[in-house]
Amino acid sequence: MALKALSGLDAGFLYIETPETLMHVGSLCSFERPADLRGSFLPRVRKHIAGRMHLAPIFTRRLALMPLDLGHPVWVEAGKVDLDYHIQGVTLPAPGTQAQLEHAVERLHEGTLDRDRPLWQFTVIDGLKSGQVGFYAKIHHAALDGQGGIAVAQALLDAQPKPRAVPRAAAKSAAA
Repeated sequence: MALKALSGLDAGFLYIETPETLMHVGSLCSFERPADLRGSFLPRVRKHIAGRMHLAPIFTRRLALMPLDLGHPVWVEAGKVDLDYHIQGVTLPAPGTQAQLEHAVERLHEGTLDRDRPLWQFTVIDGLKSGQVGFYAKIHHAALDGQGGIAVAQALLDAQPKPRAVPRAAAKSAAA
């Protein structure tokens, strides 16, 4: 199992976090709903992210504590990542206003991330009056700095409406 120690700064984000002082970052994007989409956008998002998780380590790492807390926590491979947990969906009630969207994001941003899992969650938000789809990302600051944010954006987003081809993840050997 490969270990990657957190820096003092990143570990500090964990140490100072309380339910009242959350140390995750959030972002909200709006996307045009695909013209051919019938039903929920959520399954497409899960499939898209599943095919790209190997492009940014944040998606497949979780925290592990050092014995007797004699060092900062480390990142370890999380094993199978439960995308039903990490990528959820919310549908706004009619009329699906901007104020309703903001209130939904406010609720989604509350609460700490589960430290036994990779420290990220995404929510697909349907039901907007505009017809758009919201995408809210919640990622712990210990896992995401400026470079990490760029890696996540490059892994998930494309400049064109048709997603680019992404090489498949390399198979992991059982003997490591």
